[in-house]
Amino acid sequence: MKRQLTLVFALCLALLGQGQQLVVEGSVFDKNLGTGIPFATVHIDGTSIGTCANLEGDFQLKIPDLYKNGKLMVSSMGYELAELSISESVSGSVKVPLLQSVVDLGTVTIRPLTPENYIREAVNRFPVNYGKEFSSNAYFRQLTLDNSNSLQFAEGFMQAYFEDFLDDTTAIEQRLLLHQIDEDLDLMAFRKMKREKKLSKAKKKAAKEGIVLDEDSVRRKAGKVGIGIATPDLMMDQDPVRQMESFLDSNQFKKYTYQFEDDLVYRGKRVTVVSFESKGKVKLQNIGLKGYVDGLIYFDEESYAVIGVDYNSEMVIPVAARPILYLAGFGASNPKMSNKVRYLQVGERWFPQSIQVDMGLNLIQRYWFKKNEKSSLDMEVLMAISNINAENPQPIPETFKFDRKKKIEEQVYPLDDSSWDHVNRIVLEEIK
Repeated sequence: MKRQLTLVFALCLALLGQGQQLVVEGSVFDKNLGTGIPFATVHIDGTSIGTCANLEGDFQLKIPDLYKNGKLMVSSMGYELAELSISESVSGSVKVPLLQSVVDLGTVTIRPLTPENYIREAVNRFPVNYGKEFSSNAYFRQLTLDNSNSLQFAEGFMQAYFEDFLDDTTAIEQRLLLHQIDEDLDLMAFRKMKREKKLSKAKKKAAKEGIVLDEDSVRRKAGKVGIGIATPDLMMDQDPVRQMESFLDSNQFKKYTYQFEDDLVYRGKRVTVVSFESKGKVKLQNIGLKGYVDGLIYFDEESYAVIGVDYNSEMVIPVAARPILYLAGFGASNPKMSNKVRYLQVGERWFPQSIQVDMGLNLIQRYWFKKNEKSSLDMEVLMAISNINAENPQPIPETFKFDRKKKIEEQVYPLDDSSWDHVNRIVLEEIK
């Protein structure tokens, strides 16, 4: 499954609950603007149990009865933290206004370090600031659109085990507990005529031989149509701390420009913000292509921990590949990707919390005497880590380990109490 074609749409938190549970539904919005705040985090105070809002700021959170008298913490980068009583939030829809954070200019810190030195210090503290070995749950959701039509919607819920979070050479063990997919790949405009022609021939052959035809399989093989699922191990390739991106690598600093931006507040903590922009094309570790990159790095001011990264990549089709694509009648343009990564503090350590990846690509199949077929692909993935256990992490038994080289539908191993009714899924926006 090629990383260049699998990644897209970015993530939030999930929970496999037990026993009775409460349900809180609502929306998070900017108090001054009145607009929804995408991917605002909603979690139970003192735990890693939570969820996040969708693109429109809507959310639903399922809460184990154990925490019915607790508090909900609602937050988003650059906004003041909001607290809600769970017992008072379960009836009706909850409206949560957030105020943009304002840092007191009278307490502005005079920094003796340059942005580059600040980043270097943060990287040096990675082993101290981040959890190493832990197990958790992970929810992922993937939506793929072609010309605004839904080709695929998939979601899954997993157990995950990280032997060493900071070592990207160690495999992430996963057990798939729940999975479902709804797809109509025939809606893809790219190479549709070839698929239809091949399908027509296959139908005639199947009718003649009296066999049952797998039409989806024929379409995939004929048009080379296949959309992989971005499972947690693939999504963790997008984590710039685990797989350190070049903008955090001191050996690559000369390829970027950096500067301090205004401080923010996140979950009651003061946040130092550094912006960056590549001077030219740089290699993107997460997909292996070159492109132009810019973004923001958010640091916990007290510990120097990287607690969030937002970055955009405008990739470039390799020059060597262009003649090959042209001779094959293919065209590819405007490959872009946007990543948002957030971390959660549990005790004294920070852990990955959510990853959101959006990716876009234009494809064209050229014909001499027919109308060209054009696809505008948008792939969007959300993944979240929850129920973090660093005290007694549990590796995945060999029998249940997920292997992305095998068919995903053949690797679902639910527990006795595995149920979508207990999973905090991200509220789905209306799609075609």
